Amino acid sequence: MHQTSCNNLNKLTEELDKQRSFFPVPGCVILYNPDMSVIRNMLSYIDFVDRLYVMDNSDRDVSEVVDAVLKLPKVWYVSMDGNQGVAKALNAASSLAISHQYAWMICFDQDSRLTENILVKLRQCLDRYDKNRVGMICARYTKKDRYVEAGGDRCNELLVSITAGSMMNLTVFRKMGPFMDKLFIDHVDHEYCLRLRRHGYKIVQVNHAFICHQPGDSRGYLICRSSNHSPFRRYFMTRNRFYVAWMYKKDLPRFYRTEMLRFAGEVVKILAFESEKFEKIRHVIMGYQDFRKNRFDRHPGDL
Repeated sequence: MHQTSCNNLNKLTEELDKQRSFFPVPGCVILYNPDMSVIRNMLSYIDFVDRLYVMDNSDRDVSEVVDAVLKLPKVWYVSMDGNQGVAKALNAASSLAISHQYAWMICFDQDSRLTENILVKLRQCLDRYDKNRVGMICARYTKKDRYVEAGGDRCNELLVSITAGSMMNLTVFRKMGPFMDKLFIDHVDHEYCLRLRRHGYKIVQVNHAFICHQPGDSRGYLICRSSNHSPFRRYFMTRNRFYVAWMYKKDLPRFYRTEMLRFAGEVVKILAFESEKFEKIRHVIMGYQDFRKNRFDRHPGDL
C-alpha cells in the first residue's frame, strides 16, 4: 500500500514537471505569529509551487521562525509591518504574482499542509472548463492526514470556498478588483467568491484533491462539534457575516439563508458548550451593532 502511494505521488510529480514550462503556479501563505510548525507545513508543498510568497502579518517577535523561512528555497518574504488583515495580505501577494506574470496562484493558511501534489489534479479538473470563466478552483479540506475520496463527479461547482487550498485566476482577479480590505479577516474569501458568482464566474471544487486544514480550535462534544473561536474572532465573524450576507441577499439568497442558520447554530453552541461564554456573546453583539452602524474601523487592538 505504501509503495503504491509513493508511485502515485512520483507520477503526479513527473506530470507537474512536464507542465511547468507553460503552467507555473506560485503559492501564497499568510503568517500570523506562527511557531516552527509552519516550516513543516511549507515543506509539504514548496516543491510543487514555482515560487512561494510568504506574507507576514505577525504583530510580535517571530524572528526565529522568519530566519527559518528565509532559508527555504523559492521563498519571497514580505513583512506586512504588523497585522494588516487577511485581505491586504492576499491583495499584496496577488499583486506580486501578477507583476511576475503568473496567471494563477494557489493559497495556503499557515496551518495548511499537503500530503500529495494536488496541483496536477486541480489542473486536470480545470481542463474540463472554460478557463476564462473559472474564477477559482479549489481542493477539499480535511482535518486529518488520511481521507476517503468522495464518490460521484470528480469536479463540481460551489457557491463559496475558503482560500486555503484554492487556486485563483489572476486575470479574473484583475477584473473583479481586490479582496475587501475593510473586512480585515473572516468572510473575506466568501465575499470574493460571491462577487465572482454575481459576475458569472465559476468556483470549482476538485473532489479528489485534499488539503489538510484545521479551521479554528474545533472540538467534539456529545452531539456536535464547535469551533471555539476566540471572542475577538467572534466579533469579526459576526460583523462580516451579516454584512456579506446582506450585500448579496438579493442576488444569492441561498447564501443569506444558510449563513443566518449557521449564525443561530453557533450562538447555541457557544452558550451550550464553549468557555468564555460572556465575552464571546458580548463580542457577537458588538459585531452585530457595528454591522448595523456600518462601522469597519475597529482594529483587533480595540477589542
